[in-house]
Amino acid sequence: MRYLLIVFISFNMVCYSQVNTPTWGVEDTVLTISKTTDFGSVHDYLEIFNNSGQDVDMRWIPMFPDSWPSLWIVNFADPNQNYPDVSQVDSADFVMLDPIGFANKLIIGVSHQSYAHTDTMRFNVFPVNNREDSLILQYIIIIAQGNAWAGMASDEIDFNCFYNENESNIQLIGNAGDVKIEMFDLQGKLVKTIPNYHLNGQSSIDVADLKKQLYILKVSDGTKGVKSKKILLY
Repeated sequence: MRYLLIVFISFNMVCYSQVNTPTWGVEDTVLTISKTTDFGSVHDYLEIFNNSGQDVDMRWIPMFPDSWPSLWIVNFADPNQNYPDVSQVDSADFVMLDPIGFANKLIIGVSHQSYAHTDTMRFNVFPVNNREDSLILQYIIIIAQGNAWAGMASDEIDFNCFYNENESNIQLIGNAGDVKIEMFDLQGKLVKTIPNYHLNGQSSIDVADLKKQLYILKVSDGTKGVKSKKILLY
């Protein structure tokens, strides 16, 4: 009897280890996109596979690194929707069809504004009802400097900006002189204004009072016009 009991327990343990099967997958979790600034927007995709035998409700959540340039604007398309600015949303849902269709792709597009840089955008993707099947998909974007440069004519406003997380401020770099600074949220609401700002060299704007999200930073004066850039507070 003791020998039979040992065999019975061992059999159950082996069977249990074979129960959990992933509901979906990808051929590779890492995609590298390497271009120069001579290209406008760059894009590529990872194809997803349905292993469940039925339609699956899926979700993806974007994860921006601290080093992601404010000049780089991301588009991300799942099989159901296109989200022009993924930083506006906490998550997005789509349905992974069975049988697999041509549209079962997760496509990333990056408008780099001719700014050369290398960085990695990550997405946490998982079935809504099977969070344990979560995968981190990585899109490595390599933009080398080509013949195209992001520049402004000498008679126009020229500035650059980036968010300093440690100081909770926006660093501005330029020589536009006396300008007006305005910041808008993505619904067009004015959230900050500085009517007389001297932009000469490198300076900063305190944004500790603003929510962590995407904004439009607008710089203008009476003679050189208006220049706007998107900037992400994270």
